[in-house]
Amino acid sequence: MRKQAAMCVYYYRAYDEFGEEKKGVVDAPDERSADRRLRRTGLKPFFICNYAVAKHAAHESKLGRRRRHRLLRRILI
Repeated sequence: MRKQAAMCVYYYRAYDEFGEEKKGVVDAPDERSADRRLRRTGLKPFFICNYAVAKHAAHESKLGRRRRHRLLRRILI
């Protein structure tokens, strides 16, 4: 009996056949499988990242902006 790999959610950014940028998430066991799945649907991915990592990075970025803004406000006052 073959053991199945755990599925992860990957965030992607890709171009469709018209050159329009598309964003979304896809379930796959790894990044390579996610890339293959997107290419089979006609998309050309240029960025694939684990969704949990992307979400954490976006949250950290927002926190950093808030901290910088507070610091700048303190300096200006």
